[in-house]
Amino acid sequence: MSPTLKPGWKPSPRPRPAAETTARTGFPRALAASAVVWLALAFLTLWAGMNALGNDPDQRNTQDLDNQLGEGTMAASTHVHPQDVLALVVGVCVLAALGILLLGRKWAQYALYASSVAAVVVLALGGHWEAAVVFLAFVIGAITLFAESAQAYLRR
Repeated sequence: MSPTLKPGWKPSPRPRPAAETTARTGFPRALAASAVVWLALAFLTLWAGMNALGNDPDQRNTQDLDNQLGEGTMAASTHVHPQDVLALVVGVCVLAALGILLLGRKWAQYALYASSVAAVVVLALGGHWEAAVVFLAFVIGAITLFAESAQAYLRR
């Protein structure tokens, strides 16, 4: 026996819980965590590249020894390594891509990946120990950026 329905009656849609009906409009935590990791990656790359500005510990030690032993005893090289200059350029590129990404431009995600891989390669070619830490930061930053909340924020 089926119940009789009044004419014009329509079944109501399934009621939705409040969590499904309200869209999250705030800044996603996954994107914030990713931004912190990418920022650390950029600053670590810039710090490693500071050797180009004369902060190389080997050059400082050579200069100190030269001052102690007498002028002209040690030959200090003032040669700037191209990897250090490239590390500075790549570090600035990572910061720029991160800034654009935080403005909501999804295409900057790919520029961030490319410049981070370039940072790892440049630091590794320069013999910097920071290359391993930058690679780890790249992996963590990329994984957190794949979160659905971060992707939804970038798609809007």
